[in-house]
Amino acid sequence: MRMRINSWTYTLLVSVFWTLAHNAGLWQFLSGLPWQDSTGRVIFQITFFFFMVGALNLLLTLVSFRWLLKPLVVLLTLTNAMAAWFMQHYHIVFDQGMIRNILETDIREALGILTWGLAGDMLIWGVLPAVILARLPIRWAPMPKQWLLRLGGAATSLALIGGVAAVAYQDYASVFRNHRELRFYILPTSYTYYLARHYQALHKAEKAPFRILDNTPALADNMKHLPAKPVVLFVVGETARAMNFSLNGYERPTNPELAQVPGLINFTQATSCGTDTATSLPCMISYDNRDHYDVNEARNKDNVLDILQRAGYDVVWRDNNSGCKNMCDRVKIELKDVWADTRDCRDDHCFDTALLNRIRPLVASARTGVVIALHMEGSHGPAYFERSPAEFKAFAPECTTAQLQDCTAEQVTNAYDNSIRFTDHVLASAIRVLGSLGEGYAPALVYASDHGESLGEGGIYLHGMPYFIAPDYQTRVPMMMWVSPVLAQETGLDVQCLAGRADQPVSHDNLSHTLTGLLGVRTRLYQPELDLTQGCRRPVPQAVAGDSPSVTPVPGS
Repeated sequence: MRMRINSWTYTLLVSVFWTLAHNAGLWQFLSGLPWQDSTGRVIFQITFFFFMVGALNLLLTLVSFRWLLKPLVVLLTLTNAMAAWFMQHYHIVFDQGMIRNILETDIREALGILTWGLAGDMLIWGVLPAVILARLPIRWAPMPKQWLLRLGGAATSLALIGGVAAVAYQDYASVFRNHRELRFYILPTSYTYYLARHYQALHKAEKAPFRILDNTPALADNMKHLPAKPVVLFVVGETARAMNFSLNGYERPTNPELAQVPGLINFTQATSCGTDTATSLPCMISYDNRDHYDVNEARNKDNVLDILQRAGYDVVWRDNNSGCKNMCDRVKIELKDVWADTRDCRDDHCFDTALLNRIRPLVASARTGVVIALHMEGSHGPAYFERSPAEFKAFAPECTTAQLQDCTAEQVTNAYDNSIRFTDHVLASAIRVLGSLGEGYAPALVYASDHGESLGEGGIYLHGMPYFIAPDYQTRVPMMMWVSPVLAQETGLDVQCLAGRADQPVSHDNLSHTLTGLLGVRTRLYQPELDLTQGCRRPVPQAVAGDSPSVTPVPGS
C-alpha cells in the first residue's frame, strides 16, 4: 500500500518545487538589485524564499479541494515550465500587455517560437513533474477535519509570511516600493493575475455598446472638388526599431532604396505607444493619446479608419500579420486570396511585397479618394531569417533558428538587419507604385512601426516588456512620410516646412490626427496640435474644373 500524504503537505511540496524550479527568472532579478553589502542581499533572498513558499502555500491551501487541487497543480506546473523558459531565454516578463499579446497571436506566429529547446525544458521541468505530482497519493480527511487542515495550513502560511515581514520589513517595503516590476517575475501569480485582469477587461468591453464619437465628419471645402483623387498608403510596420535604420544614423546600409527617394521625411525621434502589437496597433489608429489610452475601449469606439470612411473616403485594410485587433471591423478587409501572388507567397507565408499587388483596382474604384492600410509582417521574431527573401540577405552569416541564444550576437543582428533591408525595399516599392499611378491621383505614404525589438542587449530578446521598464530598443520606432507634389499642391502642404520638423519628438499619438489633417477631414476628434502637418499648410485656391497638376515621377517607377 502506497504511503499517502495529507493535502497540506502536498501543497507545501508543490510550493517549494515551484519556488525553486520555476522561478529562476525571479532569483536572477533579485540578484541584480543594488545592495550596500552582499550579506544583506543573501539574507533578503533567504527570507524571500520563505515568503514565496508561504504565499504560494496559502493560495494553494485556499483551493485544496479533492477534485480541484491536482488538476490545477498539473496545469500550473506545465504553464510555469513554459513561462519560465521564455523568461530565462528571452528575458520577457508577464504583465497584462504580454498576456494580451500571447492570446492574440495567430497559429503561424505561435509555431514560429516553438523550438526543441523549449520542448526539452517542458519535458524535464513541466511534463515529468506534472506526472509525479498527479500520481502522488493524497489522504483526504473527512470534511470537518479537512477544513481544520485547510485553516491550519492557511494560518501557518500567514505566520510564515508575517515572520518574514517582521524580520525584514524595511527591506521588503523598499524593494516593493522602488521595484514595482518585481511582481511580473513571480510564477505562477504574475500570469494568472494578469490573465484574470485581461478577461475581466474584455468582458467589460464586450458588454459595452460601440461608441460613435462623430457621426458627421466632413471634407474641408478645398478637398471636395479636387482635380486628383487622394491615395494614401498607411503602412503599419512590425517590430522595426529605429536604431537599425541607416536613415537614423545606423552604420550599416539598411535603407539603400529609401535614401534615394526625393521628398521622403524621416522622423528620427519617434516613440511607440506600447511594446507589443496588441497594445500599439489599436493605439496607432485611435484618437486617444497614450496617456489616456485603454486598449479595450479603443477597440470599441470610432477610430481614424471609421472617421475617414464616414467622411467619404474608401478605406481598405490588408493584413500580412495577426489581424487588426478589431480596429478595421467596419471597413473593407481584403484577405490574402485577393492580393496574394505566387511570386511573393509560399505555402501560407507571404513576403510583404505581396501587399502591393493589385493596388490599382482599389484606386480606380475609389469615389473621393482611398486610404489603404497595409499591416506588414516586417521584422517579427524570433525567426528573423524568414522575413527576407534570399536576394535581400546582404548581411551574413544569419541566425537561422528561432532559438536566438544558440546564435552569436552578430548572427542575430545580421538576420534582423536583413529584414529591415527588405522593409526598406517594400516601402520604396510602395512609393514607386504610388508614383506610377499617373495623372488624376494625388498619392502619399505614411509609415510607422508598432514597436521595436531587443536583440539580446542586456540579455533581453524580442519585445513586450512593461513600458515603464522597457529599453529604448523596444519603444524607439521608425516613422516616415512621403507626400507627392500633386497632393502637396492640392492641400497647400509645404513639404520643406514639414521636413524641418523631422528631428522633433513625435509618437504614435500623432498618426491619426496627421492622417485626418492631411486628408482634409473635419471632425471634433481632431487635435491640430498633434497633426504633424499643422502650421505647414497654406491656403489653397479653389480648383478649376479640368485642372490636373503634373506628376513628378519617383525614381525607379
